[in-house]
Amino acid sequence: LFNNQRSGWIDHYHRVFFQQSGEPFRWADIDFASIGRGYGCHGIRVTDPGKLGEALAEAMHHEGPAVVDVVTSGEETPIKSYQEAVAMYGPSGRS
Repeated sequence: LFNNQRSGWIDHYHRVFFQQSGEPFRWADIDFASIGRGYGCHGIRVTDPGKLGEALAEAMHHEGPAVVDVVTSGEETPIKSYQEAVAMYGPSGRS
């Protein structure tokens, strides 16, 4: 699970296409690994990118379901249209 502490893509699109704050889509620091453990899964939280491979290997070797909570920046997005819009209009969506 890529945990950007918000509904990041919705936030980004809200800012770019509606020129409004994405604030309603930003969450507090939610530990999804702990939530997974509460549901009986093996939970692993990754905050250091260098530990991702180790965490994935641990999850794959675990007997049963696992949640790998990978904490990322709230501004990271693989959505090319958002990256292009930020380059053109800035992160607020306003020109």
